[in-house]
Amino acid sequence: MFKLKYQINKNDIVFTQYPFKCSYASKKKIIPAYNIQEMVETFGMPSIRVNENELVFISAVDRKLLTNFCTENAIPINKRVDVWGIILDVFLDTMHSEEWIQKSLAQLYNCGISEVECINLRQEVAGRMVAYNFTSGFWEWVHLGLCDLLYASMGFLSGERYRLSDDEFEKFYFKAMEIALKGIVLETIR
Repeated sequence: MFKLKYQINKNDIVFTQYPFKCSYASKKKIIPAYNIQEMVETFGMPSIRVNENELVFISAVDRKLLTNFCTENAIPINKRVDVWGIILDVFLDTMHSEEWIQKSLAQLYNCGISEVECINLRQEVAGRMVAYNFTSGFWEWVHLGLCDLLYASMGFLSGERYRLSDDEFEKFYFKAMEIALKGIVLETIR
């Protein structure tokens, strides 16, 4: 994986290395608590929402540390529908029942994403996600989410053929964030 290095302090999170160059975490390096709108629990890795339009990932091993940081700084902690987790589900080494599939499509619909839009998004990312999970030998069968999609779009595991140029990646990055943030809040933990 690409390097993710940061330090969670009392009132900010300082990033010394973040894999996505177009991200706020890469450009600004320091994310003060007052600039974090929420902690999101449902995207595989925990994340924080900054600038209203971007999720910044934190390693799962620091989940408790991040939770404490958010609690101490009065930052809401929410569970959201994992929109990309549902969209990318077809690229897992798993089969689901028709009932499960319909329930997932209903969740997307409740987030403002139609079945047609879901199909179009799957078609758009199919090549890189198949290469990322199957051709590479990764064979993930539990969860693929936004972070996996972004890594695949950088050519990680998917190969050079699927690596987007810096300009293409930045455009796709913010499109993917917009889609991810359509995920409605299921529960506010704190």
